Formats: sequence, C-alpha cells, structure tokens
Amino acid sequence: MEQNTLNTPIDALLERLSAMAIMMEMLDENPFKVRAMQAAVRALEDANFEYLDLAAIAEVQGVGKGILGLIQEFAETGAMKDDAALQEKVPASVLEMTQLRGLGAKKVRTLWQEVGVLSIDALSEAVNAGKIAQVKGFGAKTAANIAEAIQQYRSAKGQTHLHKAWAESERLCGILSALPKVLRTETVGEAAQGAETVRLLSVLVSAEMPLSECSAQILALSEFAHFSVCEDTVQASSMLVLQGLTENELPCKLFLCMPANAGLVRHIATSSAEYHAALVKFLAEKSPESSIPSEVWADEAQMYSEAGTKVVPPELRINARVWSNDDEVRKFGNRVEELVQAEQIRGMLHVHSTWSDGKHTIRQMAERAQMLGYEYLAICDHSKTAVYAGGLTEERVKAQHEEINRLNEELREKLREKLRGIAGGNVRPFRILKGIESDILRDGSLDYSDAVLETFEIVVASVHSSFSLDRDTMTDRVCRALEHPATTLLGHPTGRLLLMRKGYELDMEAVLDTAKAHGKALEINASPYRLDLTAEHAALAEAWGVPLAINTDAHNMDDLSNMRYGLQVARRAGLRASSVVNMLGCEELLQRF
Repeated sequence: MEQNTLNTPIDALLERLSAMAIMMEMLDENPFKVRAMQAAVRALEDANFEYLDLAAIAEVQGVGKGILGLIQEFAETGAMKDDAALQEKVPASVLEMTQLRGLGAKKVRTLWQEVGVLSIDALSEAVNAGKIAQVKGFGAKTAANIAEAIQQYRSAKGQTHLHKAWAESERLCGILSALPKVLRTETVGEAAQGAETVRLLSVLVSAEMPLSECSAQILALSEFAHFSVCEDTVQASSMLVLQGLTENELPCKLFLCMPANAGLVRHIATSSAEYHAALVKFLAEKSPESSIPSEVWADEAQMYSEAGTKVVPPELRINARVWSNDDEVRKFGNRVEELVQAEQIRGMLHVHSTWSDGKHTIRQMAERAQMLGYEYLAICDHSKTAVYAGGLTEERVKAQHEEINRLNEELREKLREKLRGIAGGNVRPFRILKGIESDILRDGSLDYSDAVLETFEIVVASVHSSFSLDRDTMTDRVCRALEHPATTLLGHPTGRLLLMRKGYELDMEAVLDTAKAHGKALEINASPYRLDLTAEHAALAEAWGVPLAINTDAHNMDDLSNMRYGLQVARRAGLRASSVVNMLGCEELLQRF
C-alpha cells in the first residue's frame, strides 16, 4: 500500500470513523463491527499519528483489513461511501446529540426513535416540558443532567482547547512560512495569551512584499480559499487582516505586515485593545520627541525599552491600568522581572504510568522527562478506590516502589559512569519519586492507611467522585484532606474539565487558609482539558502565601510537554518563580514537604 501524500491531518479521519461507530450503534448494526470500529479508533489515537500515513497505519495492531480499506478510500477521495450511507439514515442533528455529556448512542437512539426528538433544541424543549423525565430508563435526575449538559454544550460551542488551537496555528504557520518573501510567521492572539479556551485563531505573517501582494498569494492557497479581507483594515498602512474558517472549521485571522512594523502588529495582535492603547498613550506622554513614529515599530523590545520595562509577555497584556502612572508601571515592571520562566521548572510532581491508566512505563516517562531537561519526576498513579483507572492496591504499591528503586539505582550508576568519563563535567542527577494520586474520599480521608501513605514521597490528593456535594460539604471534605500529614498538594483543585464539566462548588478562601496553616501546596494542572487552578485562583493563592506546583498530570510521554500551558496560566496570574515549588531542587523540595 503506497503512502498517502495528501498531508491530511489524521484528526479528520478519526472524527469520521468515530461518527460511523456511533451511527452504526444507533442503527443497531452488528455489535462486532461496532466494537471493531471503536477499537480501530482507539488504536489510531494511541499511535499518535499527526497526518494520514497509510503505510504506518497498516502496521497498527487493531486496524483490520476492512477498516484499512475505508481509510485508503478516505485518503484518496476525502470521503467514505459507507459513511455517506450512514449519514443518509441518521440526521446530522441526531448525531450531534451524542456530543452531550452523558448521552451515548443507545440513549440518543431511544430519544430519536421512540420519543421523536431530532435535535438538541428539540431535546431542550422536551426536557423543559417534563417529557424526558417520563421516558422509561431516563427519569427526573437524568432529565436534569441532560439540561445541564445542553447548557454546557451551548456555552462551549465555537471554542476549542488551548493545545488544539496551538497545533492548528502552528500548522498554518508551516504553510504560510513556505511562501516566497515571508520572513516570519507566529501564533498570536488568544492562544499566545494563554486563554483557557480559544474562540479565534490568530497568526502573524511578516513578509518583504506589499501587503496586497502577500494577501493575493495567501488567498490563492486552497487552505485559505474562503478567507476574505477585513474591510476595516484596508486603509491601515501597518497591516492587512484576512479572516475566515480553516479547513478544520476554526475561525481564524491572519495579520499581514511588513518587517518595519512587525513589532507593532504583533503587539496589537497579542494585547487587549485597551492594554495596547494605554501603552501607546503612555509612550506618547513619556517620549513626545521619540524618533520612532507610533505606527512603525519593528521590534516590541523597542516599545518596552522606551517604556522602561522588559518585554511584557502576551499573557499579561490585558489590564490597561498598569500604564496609568509611573508608580504602576514600576510595580508592573518589577513583577515582569520576577515572572516564573520555563527553564526554572526543575521537576514534575504528578504524572501517571502503565501501573494505572497511563500509556507509557515508568522508565519511558522518566527518560522523556530527563530528555526534556527535568531533574526529577514523581510517579503518581491512581489509588485503590479508582478501580476504573487501574488504581493500585497496597500490594501493587509495594511492587511499584521496588521497580522505582531499581530504576533509580540504574540512574545513579549511569551518573557515576558519566562522572568518571567527564572530568569536571556538568552532569545533573535525575530521580524518580515515589508518589500517588490519592482519591479524597467522600468524608475527606485519603485512600490508604497512614502506614502505607508514609511510604510515598509525594502525595497528590484529588477529588474524583461525588462532585455534586454542596459547597460547605465539599469544602470540608477538601480541607480535611489538606490537614492530613501525608498530603503534599491538592490536585486539580476545582475538578473542572474545560468545555465538558464545570468545577464543583468550593470555598476557595477556606481552602487556602487550610493549605497555608498546614504547609500544603495547590496544583496548577497543566492538562489543557483542565488548566486548574485558574489564573485568578493562582494569583489569589500567591497573595495568600500558599505555594503552587505546576504539573502536567501526564498520562503519556507527549503530555509531559503540556508544561507550557501550565506556565501560561502561571504567567497570566503573574506568579513569581519563588511561589512555584517545582522550581526547587529535589532534596530541597522533599525537605520542605
């Protein structure tokens, strides 16, 4: 089978195969075929391909000949006949209902075929009229959950997760940078600012050619065939903006500029309008005789140099008040100097392995972390109550610790070999820490006896169940866990899943009081599906004197790179490096907790 050369992102294929599996189940087709399709999708997701590569896909275990034939058809034509036939039988609006949290194919089939509900809007009306609560197998509680899921779905529509926005923007940058005379392409806008979710992609394109010529070249590309010029930028001398939907149907703006004013346009595209206007006004008042016109800035460093500060990262370009007077500017400049930086993060305190629900072994996770430049890694697999995630029994905890001991001894021996071979060489040690992500049980207790908890070096206490407790009960539950001597930090403190599930009710000030009183840390979970704590809560924690840990909660090697998103949250919060515990060396960290 020849390798496909269409350079098609595999996401488009996975979306259609997943939809086919759902439609087949809704139509009550052969369950073996349904499971085979579902298994193939999981196998391809685990393979982590970026683009359609038929030769590589053919080697993936779990993708049978029949499904491989469908994939080849998709690669050659961009569609599949079997998919089209299913879409003729299942209305798109019915399929859309399966995107609601808690509604699988079987429940949607009941709503469609037995109740006659054909869309989310119709489902909402039926819920409000009390009809769904009367349907056999549903009831009042399910109807209430559906109402909440509809509200969540509507509010999330038109948004995408931060990592997906970065990936799509970087894909576009790759296409645009190949154009003649294009000197620079860069992700700007909401993604660069570290927005929790992104509604609009933004890309900067700096080129040594007239803006009209650059625009014509871009619009001639198939990727941007449906883009158009923003009329309100036609008269601007500094930039031209194109807007439209990407091939993946994400709203996007392209900011075109010449090199002479690339700094200005980048600043416009990475700042709130109020922030940018305030800075320009401050500069005009501070340096009325400036030799550089305000509409021509080749480099942002020029702008901030005249303002008397270091370049402010995009994550902090929101609040215009910081440019209101010299005193505010001085304080803001000092904060920018102290911001936590990626190179200051020395280790991670919350990742998973194949011992629970991770996809890679402890060795693989450690080797990747070491390759990324970290000095330590805490393996925090799920505790025994999390049976659904392969939580560790006491016997498995002991066995895992034995494996970590063996791996650490290997690492120490490799370090000794390196030191013997490099006289005076700068070789950093690496250590795997024995950790656990302990469920916080309903009563606030942790998931093991004190004797077992004492064997861990890091204990991440997290809520994974009973999310619907009232605010006071949930707060007491979390605070009791923080009071436990074994607890190191509180994992994903509000339990939210972006675009999927709101966080549970919690008195954050009471939680911070307890954490401070007992010397515990709170997590900034860098998973782009969580980003929990929020920037606002992280800033509050720092003001409270509560330390924070930026963790990836990685379940595979690639997720270790999600640290960048946690750092964006930290910078939006304005966190100092001194407030982040994983900037400490391993021994200092363990002594502190």
